[in-house]
Amino acid sequence: MSFTWIPIYSEIAQKVLEFENRQGELLRLLEEMRSEGMKVILLNDRDAGGKVVPLAQIDPFTFFASFNRTSSVSGRQAILAKIKDKWQLAAPVPEDFDGIPITNP
Repeated sequence: MSFTWIPIYSEIAQKVLEFENRQGELLRLLEEMRSEGMKVILLNDRDAGGKVVPLAQIDPFTFFASFNRTSSVSGRQAILAKIKDKWQLAAPVPEDFDGIPITNP
């Protein structure tokens, strides 16, 4: 069996390393996807007092979780197509996601 998601996930894993000191750009990309109706992670947190505050940082695992949290293949494909377009990736958008666990929201 050939997993069609491996090429783009590998390419995203390499590219996300460039954002170590530019995490705001990752958060803005996720916000853009959210505003377009894509199901990505929540982009806020709570401070010590319980007040809702926008995320200021994001780690690579959480970024990956943003497109591994929906069970809809078409939803995951849309998110990856957006990332592919924004980052000018070469790998095709996968046809399947067999073997990748889904993150609970």
